[in-house]
Order: sequence, then structure tokens, then C-alpha cells
Amino acid sequence: MVKKSIIVSLMILFINSYLALANNNCSKCHKNTHLNGKHRDIGCIPCHPKTEKHYSNIFTFNNNNCLNCHKEYENIKNSVMHTRIKEKYQVEKIFYKYDKNFFNKNCAKSCHINSCLDCHEYNTKKHDIDLPQTETCLKCHNGYFVGTDYVGLGIKDDHERYQIGKKLHDKYYLSMLKDIHYEKGLKCNNCHDMISLSKGDIATKRCNECHTINTDIIEHSINAHIEKMECYACHSSWAPMEFGTFFIQFINSKNKKYFRWLTEKNDEYVKSSYFITNSEPLLAKNKKDKYSPVRPQFIYFFTKIVNNVPVGKENKLLAANWKTFFPHTIRKETVLCANCHFNPKKYVLQKDKDRIFLPEKEGLELTNFYNSKNQNIINGKFVTEKEFNEKIKISTKKYKRLYLKKINELYNVLNLIDKNQ
Repeated sequence: MVKKSIIVSLMILFINSYLALANNNCSKCHKNTHLNGKHRDIGCIPCHPKTEKHYSNIFTFNNNNCLNCHKEYENIKNSVMHTRIKEKYQVEKIFYKYDKNFFNKNCAKSCHINSCLDCHEYNTKKHDIDLPQTETCLKCHNGYFVGTDYVGLGIKDDHERYQIGKKLHDKYYLSMLKDIHYEKGLKCNNCHDMISLSKGDIATKRCNECHTINTDIIEHSINAHIEKMECYACHSSWAPMEFGTFFIQFINSKNKKYFRWLTEKNDEYVKSSYFITNSEPLLAKNKKDKYSPVRPQFIYFFTKIVNNVPVGKENKLLAANWKTFFPHTIRKETVLCANCHFNPKKYVLQKDKDRIFLPEKEGLELTNFYNSKNQNIINGKFVTEKEFNEKIKISTKKYKRLYLKKINELYNVLNLIDKNQ
């Protein structure tokens, strides 16, 4: 037994000596490379295995550089961040009839994780490898994709005249109200970690794991609110929303120069939108049959121009897809009762007479962006007029009593503020 222990110790000593020698050899040529962070003591060889000619410096999921040690995260290779299977399916379903290379031209060069280092490395010269920070996440989770809203950045129109103001990762944003969790110092990985992502779960923590429901709060005293609504249906202060996403394809056409102030996706395409807003979220039912924020994802229009002439119908409506989602704009405050109970627009049920925009007069096939007719949700369902009129639009004695109680509560708060000023 003693001999076996001595042999194991000698083997470990030999391996460490070998690694130390190998690492010293590496530093003779790679003079500006220093390993920092949690991996600083393991040396070069475990991550850069020997090849026929030298040592590997390619880090991909397929080469398993990191996963040789972190085997518990192996399924991360199959996560949607890596495969982008949902996006590819949507593009294939919507655009392939018009351009089979649409994904490669417009999507493939955007955010797509190929390696652990895409998120876990901060400085390639110093090999800083550690847990991702919020700033790292925002390299991909920005713009219309949930992320920058968490730090109080709202999306802007594509036109070049709006490309001013606050800038992050080469994009400009509006300054908006920050998520209260961000203000309190919570990072992305406090709710989203590798374990949950490897399992295909979006988050590792839900609201009720940190928060308890205080029924002394008027809104929380109503059972229907607690049982039938997501917490963030009331507590999301705003959401970025894009209505009417236009893709214009130019083939052998000089007319593209007239669109030079728009976002240029590549040599063939430009992208624009009918209008963009950062405003109070709309509501629909998610897969759990709970009321949840919802927004367009996306309402696609497509025009193909060949030799300066449109092919087929201009601004053809290819899809009007919406998606229930979780805006990361949580605040303690909520909207007033009437904003939900007497507002059909909140549920994408706006009447035509109440419209501001008239897209049909501009040749578009969709007449009202804020009405769910001829539109669909890919992960839930819209509220029907019958449901709104019979279950939401209520004016019972109990509703009126609670409404007056809420108004009185706000009045007392305002008096308190006045006294303290």
C-alpha cells in the first residue's frame, strides 16, 4: 500500500514537472501570453493538446478543449445559443421561398457561439478565463434581443439620423429606466447559469424563489392576478418593440444607394422598420396559459429588386409573428387598474377607429399592428374580444372598491412626498 502511494506521488510529481517544463518552453516563443484567472495553475498543455506539428490552439465545442474537464456542461453544444435551430427554422419557413441563402446572408455572421471562449475569455493576450460578466452577455444579448433593456438601454430606429447618444458595442440606444435587479447589483449569471443552459432551461431561478407575495398589497390581494398572470406582466416597466420589419434585396441594382441611410445587412440587403417604440408592454397568453408581455417577433415585409425593377409585389407580408417574452425591465411600481381592465389595445385588440397609423394606405397588407387579426403568436395565443369583454373588462362593486382604495393609497403617498420636500 505504501509502495503504491509512493508510485502515485512520483507520477504526479513527474506530470507536474513535465507540465512546468512544457509551459516554460511555451513561454520562450509566446512571450506575451500569461494565464490568469481560475486556470492560471493548470498550465498550457491541458487546453492545448499536442498535434502532429505543434500544439492545438483551436477552441471549439467539436474539439472539446474545455469539455474534457467540464464534462457536466457537454450538452451546451446542443443549446439554442449554439445551434440557433429556432431561428433557422423560422427563416426556412418564411424566407427560403424567396432566397434560400437568406440565413447565411443576414444571420450567420451575427451572434453564434462556437467556443466556450466566446463568453469566458476577456483578454486573449493574457488568457483571462472566468465567469462571464453582464458586459460580456451584452455583446450578443442586445438591441431587440433581451439584454440591453436590463441595463436601461432602449432600441432606436435604423435610420442614420438616430445613430447618436448612448453607445454600446457599436450600437446606439435610448436611455431608459433600468431593471431594479440591475440597480441592486445582480448580474446575468445570478439567474442564468451554465447548469440551466446545459439543460435547455432559460433560467435557473424564478421570481418566487427570491420573493414572497405580500397580500397586503392591493394588486396581490386579488387571486386572479396571482394565479393567472406572470409576475412580469405587471412589473415590466417598458419593452422594446419593432412593428413592421422590412428586408429589401437588391440584385444588380443601383437603387440600393437610395437606401444608404438604413442598416446594411450585407451587399444585397438593407433592413428597416415601420416604427420602433420603447413603451409599456402589451399582453397575451403564454404556453402556461398565463398573461404575459408580448411583442412582434417579427412582422416581416419583403421586397426583391432585380435590375432596378421590383420582382413581384413590393413590401409583401411574409409573416406576422408575435412572441410572449420576459422584458428585463422589472420595477416595483405597476400601471393603474384601468390601464389593463379597460384598454383593448393592451391585448392587441385596438379598434380601427382608434388607430394612429394607417399602413394599408401605404400599400401594406396589414391594416392594424395593434390588432391581432391576421397575426399569430408562436408560443402562446392572443386574448379574444370575448375574453376581454367578459373576463377582463369588469366594473363590479369589488373592482370599484379596490380601485378607490388604490387611488387613496397613491394620494397618501403624494402627500407624504410633499411633506418631505
